[in-house]
Amino acid sequence: MADRSLSARAADIGLVVDQLGLPRFAIDASNAAGLETFTYVACNAERVSHLVLADAHVRGPGKRDHPSLQLLRGLAEIDWNLFTNTLALLALGWTEEARQWGEHIRRCMSREDYLAFVKADWEVDLAPLLPTIATPALVCSSSRFAHVVRPDLARQLVSSLPNARLVSVRDANEKIRVVEEFLGDAPTAPLPPPIHPLQPGASAPSSSRTWRVTRR
Repeated sequence: MADRSLSARAADIGLVVDQLGLPRFAIDASNAAGLETFTYVACNAERVSHLVLADAHVRGPGKRDHPSLQLLRGLAEIDWNLFTNTLALLALGWTEEARQWGEHIRRCMSREDYLAFVKADWEVDLAPLLPTIATPALVCSSSRFAHVVRPDLARQLVSSLPNARLVSVRDANEKIRVVEEFLGDAPTAPLPPPIHPLQPGASAPSSSRTWRVTRR
């Protein structure tokens, strides 16, 4: 990918859904994929029926990161394997899932791509766009990652998006349930979100970039 700008990545979403022949669709965006998702929806609101935002970012790493994550990011320039494994262990603990996620990150992008994305997004702040996005949005806060995800990020999304609601999900199965209810316009009773103060030294991983489209 030669052009890593937000506008180019948002255009990629349009290319994918056009190729799929989807006139209207829902987007499920996680983590850093929130940036291109908000950029796309701001200009193409008529095509997006619903937004599912799982710890989705609205600001670039220079606007949201804590010093500890900035220090960890420096490791990416020195040892890509160690960085991706450490990031996965930070989020998921000493588990087989963490090992697999570290491998998954390396399969999805190279160190050069990752650092280029970080540079392109460093000072991005899309918060001013949020009040203009009236698309129904489900903001999912994962209690599983409460120790590494800043709790104020979900609050900011819900308070800034005109048509958003917040739910706390404990695992993937619970997320599937609330998302299916949301996409089917069935009422979803919000669970109390795990809003805890960020512990000293804790930081939020930001390398994951995932968005999905769903026919509506």
